[in-house]
Amino acid sequence: MQSKPIFWGLGGGILGCSFLLIIWQQQATNYLNWAGMGSMFWVMLSIIGMAYNAPLPPRDVVAFRKLLKPGFSASLIALAILSIFHYLLYNYIDPSMPETYRQWMMEQIKAEMNQPNAPTQKLQQELAEWQTADLKLTLGGALQRFVFFIFTAFFLAAVTTLIALNTRKWPKP
Repeated sequence: MQSKPIFWGLGGGILGCSFLLIIWQQQATNYLNWAGMGSMFWVMLSIIGMAYNAPLPPRDVVAFRKLLKPGFSASLIALAILSIFHYLLYNYIDPSMPETYRQWMMEQIKAEMNQPNAPTQKLQQELAEWQTADLKLTLGGALQRFVFFIFTAFFLAAVTTLIALNTRKWPKP
């Protein structure tokens, strides 16, 4: 098996899209429950796969940077594929997703309002905002979301790289 960032990134992105598509076909609200964490799970798997299958650099000061680069590259590829999938789902595959998302969020807020000691006035204001919010996922919105998740992916790649550097067996000099 190749241990290149493209391989791991494509694998994580395609498997993530397949997973989310299966969940969406079962029920759109299940997709909304899994979209964020499910996407990051597959991005994380591509980072882990890359971090543990990339050739180990010589153990020196820049080993972290040398191992971080392929892991982060794999995460960017997976993240780009998943971002494109979300954009296509919301705009072409199921154009009713923004309204489904609105209804799902309003149900979440109403359920929170029924909790004891819930700030009902704040929640009612939030509920009113959700009723009129424009939830269409534009290309700019998808790009903004992608950029936001880049920072999350970098953090995950850095932590995974640190763990990989300390748990992998180093070749003898």
